[in-house]
Amino acid sequence: MPDWSYHLLFKPFLTKVPPTYSRNFIHKSMSTIASLPFGKQVIHFLGREESSPLLKKQ
Repeated sequence: MPDWSYHLLFKPFLTKVPPTYSRNFIHKSMSTIASLPFGKQVIHFLGREESSPLLKKQ
């Protein structure tokens, strides 16, 4: 999950705990978020990597 949300929100915390804990934390958090009514949209927002249509070339 090397996107903006990881570097800005999670990395400062997760680098201070053991790798096993950080991996479990991320997986459980995403699973919990996905089970919420608007979870899919939240996950899309956190991991969005689409390019701007302005950058498209023919």
